[in-house]
Amino acid sequence: APSSELTRGLEERHFDFIIARLPAGYDATDLEVTPARTERVALLVNDNHPLAGERGCSLSKLRDYEWVMQDRGTPIRQAVENAFFLAGQPLPVQVTNSSSLLVALTMLAAGDVITPQAQETADLLTGAGIGTRLAVLDITESITVEPYFIIRHRHHSATEAVMRLYQRVLEIL
Repeated sequence: APSSELTRGLEERHFDFIIARLPAGYDATDLEVTPARTERVALLVNDNHPLAGERGCSLSKLRDYEWVMQDRGTPIRQAVENAFFLAGQPLPVQVTNSSSLLVALTMLAAGDVITPQAQETADLLTGAGIGTRLAVLDITESITVEPYFIIRHRHHSATEAVMRLYQRVLEIL
């Protein structure tokens, strides 16, 4: 779920802890916030894409292709747009907005589309034994999303089992 829904669920005690980003302007005074990771973005294409296998693609080469991206304002979309801004490049114009991975995969299979995904998702989709025909573009710019955190409310009690799980998540991330 989006971070705003997760933090609301934490406040309403639907969750014992969450892994999320803090929404802008959120008062985190009563929260215990532990850094987790900074998410890297990979640009996925089908393995027949004209730029698949090319080394050091600049964003200027990518902007004229069709893209399928998460909706405006989502962290990955914002990170991609920021990367174009930082590179002094205009944003891609041919963009289909969809947060659905299934839509993105369908469009990738059908043509020369680019879709930004979390590096972990790209690794899973391009990993050995998966059977997909996808590739990650080798780009010159690094695209990262704002960090996410492990968040729990300081004043909400939790069971021993929840606290063990919470500690294990802290160790892993």
